[in-house]
Amino acid sequence: MKHLIVRLLLIASLVVTGCNSRREARDERRSSNHEDRRESRRTSENESRSADYERRDSDSEPHRRRDSGATTPGNFDFYLLALSWAPNFCASHSGPATECAPGRHTGFIVHGLWPQGERGRLDQPCQHASPVAADVVRYALNFYPDAGLVQHEWQCHGVYSGLSARDYFATVGKAFQSLRLPSELTTLSSDRSFDATAISESFAKANAVSSADFATSCHDGELVSVEVCFARDLALRSCPSSQRSCRGSLLLRTPR
Repeated sequence: MKHLIVRLLLIASLVVTGCNSRREARDERRSSNHEDRRESRRTSENESRSADYERRDSDSEPHRRRDSGATTPGNFDFYLLALSWAPNFCASHSGPATECAPGRHTGFIVHGLWPQGERGRLDQPCQHASPVAADVVRYALNFYPDAGLVQHEWQCHGVYSGLSARDYFATVGKAFQSLRLPSELTTLSSDRSFDATAISESFAKANAVSSADFATSCHDGELVSVEVCFARDLALRSCPSSQRSCRGSLLLRTPR
């Protein structure tokens, strides 16, 4: 009898162990499937954001002639600071919530600080650069709308400055913070159209410099960005003749 009881207990133990093993295997498969789905969503979201960043770049490019020379890091003539008008971008793109969510009231935001040549936009293919450090990203988010754009701008423009990522984004911050944004543009209470020349002149008046230091890029009659020309020492300077600007009336949508 005693041997029978021991044998039954052993069989029961083996059954429980088998059930637990099957349960653990099932749970592991479920966890793996959930992680695969999460990774797929992350990949899709990253691809969507990358497409948005590339579209944001391409909206400005028709207004900049291309220099035939290739770029090596640090070999450029001046910086172009692009200030995107967020309400227009958000009206036709799936931008980040920090830029496009209702109630944010976002107006001008930094799109990028781009090393440029006197004869036109330099050839700057995006590089597989190391990711920007987390503390540098946190600083950059004071003027960029989201971390993805920070990484994109470093890989596609910042690496050509010849600076480290930390020094490059410090330079972006200094350039942006040195500017005064004209209140007649930043305090809109309704959608309004402005002459492209008047937009440049309003920036010039707010900063007590020449309107030649500013240009505009546009798409389908809407302002895409105001582009500001800085010398390498971050003094405002006249934009070169290669820097085209828009003409006529441009719509500015109201910040929401």
